[in-house]
Amino acid sequence: MIKAILVRPLYWLVRDTAMFSLPGLRQFRRRIIALYYGTPGLVMERYARLYAAHPVAQSSLNLGNPVEIGRNAYIDYSGGLTVGDHAYFSDGVRVFTHNHPVDGPHRNFEENPIEFFPLTVGAYAKIMNNAIILAKVGSIGEGAIIGAGSVVTEAVPPYAVVAGNPAKLLRFRNMNHPDPA
Repeated sequence: MIKAILVRPLYWLVRDTAMFSLPGLRQFRRRIIALYYGTPGLVMERYARLYAAHPVAQSSLNLGNPVEIGRNAYIDYSGGLTVGDHAYFSDGVRVFTHNHPVDGPHRNFEENPIEFFPLTVGAYAKIMNNAIILAKVGSIGEGAIIGAGSVVTEAVPPYAVVAGNPAKLLRFRNMNHPDPA
């Protein structure tokens, strides 16, 4: 109980404060963020946002270990988000799990009922700088790579390399080489 009472205000303090990016305090910042989200391997850079924009019952967050989220990334888990181990979200990535449909009974589309969509990001997936993952994607496969600046509108298969706007399949990663590690 006391741990929960202390972690929340410390999280808000260390999240974007420049002082906690100094080498001596960086580790403290990482520990507080990991405690706040309950994931020991979570690394969030400054100005990254990981939250449910419209919290509802299905707004769940399941993070692997480790997961890296770059500077200025915005990751919404309103519809539910599951991320595998060793996943990487680069700087400026935008992930959406909800949608405001434009068709509906209201003239102002923002008053229409919000749609929620769960997203699963596989282990070892890499989402590069300024990529946008739209709400209806559903899944990004294990080992997939999303190119910088891509706009992903549909599911990405495992070990696929996709890029562009809208993102198109460029090729599959060659996994026949032995892993040196």
